[in-house]
Amino acid sequence: MILKDKIDTNITFKMSTNFARWASIMKPPKYTIYGFSKDRLIIRPVYLEEWLNWLCYPNFSSWNKQIKKHRPFNGLTAAQGWRENKPFISAQIIYHYHYYLDYFEIDWDIGNPNYGLLPLVVHGLEVLWNKVSKRTTNQEWVAASLEKRFSKMEAV
Repeated sequence: MILKDKIDTNITFKMSTNFARWASIMKPPKYTIYGFSKDRLIIRPVYLEEWLNWLCYPNFSSWNKQIKKHRPFNGLTAAQGWRENKPFISAQIIYHYHYYLDYFEIDWDIGNPNYGLLPLVVHGLEVLWNKVSKRTTNQEWVAASLEKRFSKMEAV
């Protein structure tokens, strides 16, 4: 399924590749890719409890302050959000539920606003730039940053 937003297939391909690389290291529980929305990947968990437990590990922090900005998302309801515990190139995961359907919306932010002043400022500038330029987070930059981060982890 592809959601309502205009889809740039180049961005979608890069985002899918970024998610695959990220998932190969972060090892999320089983999922199916459900669709895309701009620079966001929509996945359905095979077992919701496994995902919710996985998100409670030290790699992520729960947040609710800005969750209303994600309501409604394509008719779904944003219930909870998590951010990866990294200051930069941090995954944001939003849990949506709608009656009997559960979804996770995943994207990467250049700065993690929950991680301190500098990442907060970087995030604010990223949001401003994306609004002014009518673009989304640069997936090539995300790919290069994830590769750099993960190649360091794999070298250890």
